[in-house]
Amino acid sequence: MKKSLFLLFASFSIAAANAQIKNDKGTFTKPSAGEYAIETQATPNVTGGGWFLLNPVALPGLSTLNVVPGGIIAPAGVLGGTVKVRKFKSDKLAERATLNLSVGNASQKNQPGAAGLITTSQTAIGLVASYGKEKHFVGAERLSTYIGWDAMIGVYNISNNNGASISQTNFGVGGQVVSGIDYYVLPKVYLGLELNYGLGIVSRGTTALPAPGGSVGGGSNISLNPNLGGIFRLGYRL
Repeated sequence: MKKSLFLLFASFSIAAANAQIKNDKGTFTKPSAGEYAIETQATPNVTGGGWFLLNPVALPGLSTLNVVPGGIIAPAGVLGGTVKVRKFKSDKLAERATLNLSVGNASQKNQPGAAGLITTSQTAIGLVASYGKEKHFVGAERLSTYIGWDAMIGVYNISNNNGASISQTNFGVGGQVVSGIDYYVLPKVYLGLELNYGLGIVSRGTTALPAPGGSVGGGSNISLNPNLGGIFRLGYRL
């Protein structure tokens, strides 16, 4: 008897909670022509610490650096963030534009140098912009599935100052195909998951070294990069 009452109460509670989640049309609806959505993204953090990391530079290979005398120039503590905007041309087609910014800076005082104690620093700035399209499919009332593509362009600059300045700037272009889902937890608020497979073509700039070192020539690399770990997304329809 107690078990039956518990199940009845639980069922009633779930039904009541769902009944209270309404929008101006009285139910969950899919996006339609003319609507916009804005979202942010994160990736699972499998290296420890917090559960998620804000996306770093998203273009494959863009942050690959030259090896210079004394080792590779590399910053500490690079942080990133991604914002994506969608415009729905219809209930099945959407355009998407994404901006990804990453910044890293670290410094340390009282380090030994040629002229005594100095302050060392490392700085990195990356920017990637992309444009693409999505095709949405019939899923369920709260669930939307889609496939799509992006074209990307990016720049990444890194510099070290260890008593003498070292810097390098990379440029890249790329593209990716994507597959994802949106699940509406509220009428206009959704959680999502996206998988992508991307190609990046990056030109690594000449590394500027202090005299008498001069510089180290640049290079290029091509990366075919699957992101099968997935990108988690939180979005809101305007």
